[in-house]
Parts: sequence; structure tokens; C-alpha cells
Amino acid sequence: FTLSDSGATVGQQLLNVRYAQTKGADVGQWISARQKTWLAILYIGCPWLRERLSRILGVLRLSSWEDQTALKVASLVNFLVFLRRGVYLSLAERLVGIQAKFPQRQLMRQVSFDFMTREILWHGFSEFLLFVLPLISIQRMKNTWPVHPHHVDCRHVFCYYCLASNLKADPNYACPLCGDAGGTGLVPQPVHLTVGPTHR
Repeated sequence: FTLSDSGATVGQQLLNVRYAQTKGADVGQWISARQKTWLAILYIGCPWLRERLSRILGVLRLSSWEDQTALKVASLVNFLVFLRRGVYLSLAERLVGIQAKFPQRQLMRQVSFDFMTREILWHGFSEFLLFVLPLISIQRMKNTWPVHPHHVDCRHVFCYYCLASNLKADPNYACPLCGDAGGTGLVPQPVHLTVGPTHR
């Protein structure tokens, strides 16, 4: 129970928040030892006692303490008031008279979104490139011969990877230029270039 040591729970310490008094003569002072004790009783003692009493009443075959409607309604009303006014998160805090506050006065912060905007733009641009680049045929734009030129029966030349992957995906693959299917069992054949004699 870190509240007795530092006046704040572990989560409040991470958020730089501590309990402060909101009732009595010491308004604005940090939580007192008496308030810490009452908070421990409400958060730990009451649930423990309720659990023990329900077991004892169950053993004695008396009516069990199951009707907690009043407590649930009070907690709901407290939560609605908290949403409206922003004070007393729980019913126990309201009963004890404490509220979570910042130890130092918070200054107005000017938030700059330049870095985030730049990151979002670069992320969008990279996703656009990842989508568009596979659609662009660099070889066709350069109007150059494929790196590993291969053909099937129709003698139209394609790169080996394009031709082999299409033949593997579809055994009845037809040439996109002439429509020649050539039957099944086609195997890409390398293109052999012959250079004729040069005339001087």
C-alpha cells in the first residue's frame, strides 16, 4: 500500500499526481495519516468484512448480505458527478474528502505537431510507392531487352521470372501478345542471340 509511504498510489506517481485534502480546515494540504487510515479501511477493510459476513450469514442460514443496491446507486451517482465536475473519482474519496491533484502548478503547454505531420506524410508517401512501383514496368520504360530473355513456342520474348511464374500458376497459360496457348507442359526456353557478320 504505497499510499501510506508517499501519499499517492503507484499509478498516481507515474502521472505525477498526489492526494490532497478538499474538506475541513486543511484544504489544499496533502493527505493526512488519519485520511490514509480511513481510505485503507474503505478500500481494504470493508470488502474483507463484507466477504466474511456473507460467509458467516450463509453458514448460519440467515439472509445473506447480497443486497448492495444502495451502494451501487451511490457509486453510480458519484461517477456521474465526477464526469460532470471532475472531482472525487470514487465514493471512498468523497467520504474521506480527498482529491488527486498535481504537486506543481501545471503550465500551459504548446504542442507542436510538426514532427508528427512529417512522419505521417513520409509514411503515406512510402505506402504509395510500395503500391505503385510494382505496377511500373521499368524494362518497358527503358525499352531494353529482358535480363534473362526466354520464350515459349510462339517466340515472343519475356523475362524468365515472369514467364515461369505465369506457367506455374496457370498450366494453360497463353501468350498475352498473340494468345497462343501452345498446350500444356510448356517450358521456358532461353533466347539465343546470333550476331551476324559485320560489313565494313
